[in-house]
Parts: sequence; C-alpha cells; structure tokens
Amino acid sequence: MQTAGEVVLGNEYRFRLNNAIQNLPGQAAGLVWLLYLGEITVKKAAGILGCNRKAIQTSRKVIRKVLHNMMLD
Repeated sequence: MQTAGEVVLGNEYRFRLNNAIQNLPGQAAGLVWLLYLGEITVKKAAGILGCNRKAIQTSRKVIRKVLHNMMLD
C-alpha cells in the first residue's frame, strides 16, 4: 500500500509528464500518444502518420530525450 506522500508524488509526476507531452512540438505529442497510450506499433504509427518506420524510431528516440530534459526542469 502506498503512503499519502507516495500518492502525491505519483500524481505530481503524472501531471508534469502530461504537461511535458502537451508542450512537445509538432506531431511529437501525437506520436507519444499513439506509441505509448494507444499501444500502436511503430509500423502502424508510420502508416498513420505517412512516413517510414525508421523515421518513427528516430523521432521516438529524440522525443524521449526531450521529455527527459523537460521532466528534469
């Protein structure tokens, strides 16, 4: 069972992550939602966004770094 402090920290983390995702440029936020929340494969995401699989993989890598830096601020 989680303590009240753990629940508050978890909620704060989710709030900050959601804000960071919403502040991503261009289609990056949509890609995050597709891959992680929509549980869409890289191949399907590429088809939806009209690009190749390699472009999605590269974008995902860059987005992870950007989100990591945003969460550290």
